[in-house]
Amino acid sequence: MNREQITKEIANIIQNFRKDELPIQLDSEHVEKWVSQFSQGTQDIILFETLHVLEEWYFSDSKIDDILDSILTYITKKYGFSSEFEMLKSVSFIQVQETGLSQRKMLERLINMVNDRYDYPLKTSVDEETKHYVYIDDGLYTGRRARTDIEECLWLLPSGSTLDVFYIVGATQGVEYVKNKLTSIIDEQNIQFKIHTYKKLCNNKKVSKTYEYNGERVETYEKYKKCLWPTSRASGIQEIADYYSSLMQLGDNYEKIPYRAYPWENDNGIFSSAQNREIVEIEFLVKGIEIIRSLSKESKMYPLGYNLWPSFWFGSFCAFDMNISNACPLVLWWGNLLKEGNPLDNWYPLLPRRSNAESDEAEALDWNSDDFGMEKDQYNMCPDCFCYFGHDQDGGNGFCIDCAWKH
Repeated sequence: MNREQITKEIANIIQNFRKDELPIQLDSEHVEKWVSQFSQGTQDIILFETLHVLEEWYFSDSKIDDILDSILTYITKKYGFSSEFEMLKSVSFIQVQETGLSQRKMLERLINMVNDRYDYPLKTSVDEETKHYVYIDDGLYTGRRARTDIEECLWLLPSGSTLDVFYIVGATQGVEYVKNKLTSIIDEQNIQFKIHTYKKLCNNKKVSKTYEYNGERVETYEKYKKCLWPTSRASGIQEIADYYSSLMQLGDNYEKIPYRAYPWENDNGIFSSAQNREIVEIEFLVKGIEIIRSLSKESKMYPLGYNLWPSFWFGSFCAFDMNISNACPLVLWWGNLLKEGNPLDNWYPLLPRRSNAESDEAEALDWNSDDFGMEKDQYNMCPDCFCYFGHDQDGGNGFCIDCAWKH
């Protein structure tokens, strides 16, 4: 497939992104204008990999409808209802977000689907007679917003209820964070609770000690990292090294493991090859740093996506017809389609993000907050056992307390 064909394929995938909201058509010319901002030698690879990723990680409205339909089928079977219609009489699909935010939009699509299919109103209320509840949203990334939304749901539900939470995209580290933070409320409210994700964005860097086999300790870890996370070779690029040095000046809670290493160094992730992945990650990072450097205020925004503490990235690479997350690299969504005489003119975005001020404000938690202190401290890797540890597990010589005595 040549360059022209690839740009057409990408344009076909994103053609309905924020439909009727944008001042231009997202056609092949638009895609070409975006990719032309990257280094000449990387442009074809970036186009090829962008198509490769979006074919799996772009969610059109029609694809969302298919997923919503599968959720209805799953809930019907899980709780033993004789039919989908009978399930709809007994299950409530609750909402907590205000108008215009993603969860509300997802629910509106489901309401219309149910109304068209059964001419029946979708139940969204909470009452003592209803025991099964469902919450649906598009993405769970850092887990900050998800935690507050789901916590609000849990306090509303009657004791003994079930709550099934569905996300189209769920970052594994964010899901783990939400579960841990909500455990006490779930127990107190006596709720049967489960988070479901249609697509897992694997970004949990912790290695879990699990069991012994033949006298040796066996550790498990996510084999594939489906997020942007550059390898250590990126540290040899001056712009990247300088930017990381600037992060280190912001306090003790900067990202301690900025580069991907063993056992994930040769992982393709969401890309077609490890080699192409490395090229895209480095180019996205370098251009993202240029964007950051062009701004007078750099807080809460990082080159490869919003994160809860100073780092290169959150590193998701996905989008929906309705919007794209700020957890994705800046080169995908930051900037202006048309010149407006402001700093955003410095970059032309592929998928210009609609900023939901209330949602962004909820996510914009100061990285110094104690709420995330324990999470951030778990980013030192022991070079012996490759486990991650915080201050309480620090052996004092660069190794965790389990391995420090050997060195």
